[in-house]
Amino acid sequence: MKEIYVQKDSEYTEHSNAYATFSDIFLSDNLFKHHEDPEEILAIVCHEICHDKYHHILKGAIVDVCYMVLYGVGVSFMVQYGNPIVSSFGFTYNSTFISLFLFHSIWIEIPDFFLRLGINWNFRRNEYTADKFAHESNYGPQLRKALIIMFVKNEDHLSPDYWHTLVNKDHPNLNQRIDALDML
Repeated sequence: MKEIYVQKDSEYTEHSNAYATFSDIFLSDNLFKHHEDPEEILAIVCHEICHDKYHHILKGAIVDVCYMVLYGVGVSFMVQYGNPIVSSFGFTYNSTFISLFLFHSIWIEIPDFFLRLGINWNFRRNEYTADKFAHESNYGPQLRKALIIMFVKNEDHLSPDYWHTLVNKDHPNLNQRIDALDML
């Protein structure tokens, strides 16, 4: 971890956030407007430090690259050997556009669904790990309060549909995170 930076997000949004990169932490200046207790900011920073300590960002980048390589291999296969697949859909000639369209349509419906479930599960597990790290660093109550404030101020869904969250969100919703913190 090298530096902690404050972004001037308040110039264009009321949304507040914090995130870690490979070497730095970025805090929205809105966090300082929304959180009066400095301990809440420290809890958020502690959460982000965990992402760096356990290399969550690097691991996520590796997973994303593997996903893109797998997609690229699928596209290459479809362009090169997809004629039987294209003809099974009733097309009498093979074109690169049709091959790519069919591959992408099939990919989004089947493999992508299951790959995204796994990828999102891993990202959500990392969020729980970072929340637990903040809790074990004696910032549990402050993180709990900070999460509630962030979700309310960001006008995020407080209790979205479980299945929608499972498939489409890489962060647990507020209720899931609070429940996990309460069990520590």
